[in-house]
Amino acid sequence: MLLPFVFIIDFTAIERLALIGVIVAVMAVEALNSAIECTLDRFSTELHPLTGRAKDYGSLAVLLTLLIAVATWLVLLWPKFT
Repeated sequence: MLLPFVFIIDFTAIERLALIGVIVAVMAVEALNSAIECTLDRFSTELHPLTGRAKDYGSLAVLLTLLIAVATWLVLLWPKFT
């Protein structure tokens, strides 16, 4: 939903690359997290502490990537609206 803003608002090429790049990074990390979860579920359906930790670490990676993406968008959009 944010990608149209990259082309509507006047950004430099480097800024556009950063804004698109962080969105792609979030999607890539989310795909890796889903792959980890599917793989762990495939090998065992019983509850195990290490399985839970692996899934938690995958979710943490997604969260950190989202925080970087939000920070990038805020830093680049803020001057356009102030």
